[in-house]
Amino acid sequence: MKTKNKTAFDCAKRQINDIHNRIYNLKLLSSINCPKIVETSKFSTIGKTYYVDKDNFDSIAERVMNDEDYFILFNDGCVVNIAYTFDSNGEVLKHKLDFFSVFDSHIYLRIDYSSDEEENKKNKHPTTHLHTSIVKDSFRIPANIPVSPYSFLHMILRYFYNNESDFTNSLVDAKWKKACKEKVYLSSFLNV
Repeated sequence: MKTKNKTAFDCAKRQINDIHNRIYNLKLLSSINCPKIVETSKFSTIGKTYYVDKDNFDSIAERVMNDEDYFILFNDGCVVNIAYTFDSNGEVLKHKLDFFSVFDSHIYLRIDYSSDEEENKKNKHPTTHLHTSIVKDSFRIPANIPVSPYSFLHMILRYFYNNESDFTNSLVDAKWKKACKEKVYLSSFLNV
């Protein structure tokens, strides 16, 4: 019997567990950890947020490796870290999805999402945006919606590692799209 994903929170938990259970056959993988999930009556969180910039890159990279505080560690020293915050209805309030090399600060990708329109307007940030540099106020590529764990990992595996394995191609997130109740998705925006 298949479980229904009624909210984005349910869908994200399912996708993270699925990735954790199936990624082991990927030869690129060094290690994987399940992000911590905290549920309260007001909000839920998945994962932990780091704010990486050129001034703290070395200390963050060292801490991530020493504490094994990542979702996925690849053989080349690149890590995936994910952090989501959901409201009491399971809707995405914000997320920060990171991919970076602990050895090379030039390999960096981050996708941020915030549903707080006032904060976005004040900071002049698109609701969802992609960073390709740790330099503060770097170029942001705008998009419209929160990104699922599947879409983020698919983009990394497909376009950074050029991996077209069955696992990579199985990272489809139609249920996330339905759970987020959106019509435009980053996966189509970026042809992921």
